Amino acid sequence: MIDAVRIGRKNGAFAAGITNYASSPLAASVDVQLLTACRERRIHVAQSDSMVSQLTIIRSVYMLAASKSADKTARNVNGIEKNVQTLIRVPAARDRRRGKGIYIKNLE
Repeated sequence: MIDAVRIGRKNGAFAAGITNYASSPLAASVDVQLLTACRERRIHVAQSDSMVSQLTIIRSVYMLAASKSADKTARNVNGIEKNVQTLIRVPAARDRRRGKGIYIKNLE
């Protein structure tokens, strides 16, 4: 990821990084650091407090950007949703009976 940031910046891209570690290689590579402040052990990465904090920052930045261009954002989101529905088709009950679509089973 650090190489991708460096290449992007070398080509004029603006880079922001979200990390829990201010002295990390990522933090040193970006234009803007968005830092979380979570005390945690470096185990159970998928369930870490810093990951939840970082996802909250991503959602907040997205919502701020979306609020500045609501119409365009709504069109883009709707287009993405339509493409996802086309690519991963979750069929209605009537289609499942007819054997159409891709089936996603609950694995619980």
